[in-house]
Amino acid sequence: METIGFESDHVHMVMVMPPKYAIADVIGQLKSQSSSRLRKKFTWLSKVY
Repeated sequence: METIGFESDHVHMVMVMPPKYAIADVIGQLKSQSSSRLRKKFTWLSKVY
C-alpha cells in the first residue's frame, strides 16, 4: 500500500489486491479497522460521532 496524498479529512491510496477480493469488502474492512483503532486511541471520538 502506498499513500499518494492526503488532506485533513481523507486519504488517497493506491492498492494492489487479487481479483478474488471485492473492492467494497476491502474498503469496508479498512474503514472498520481504522475506526475501531481511532476510537480506542481517542476515546472522545465516541462522544462526537
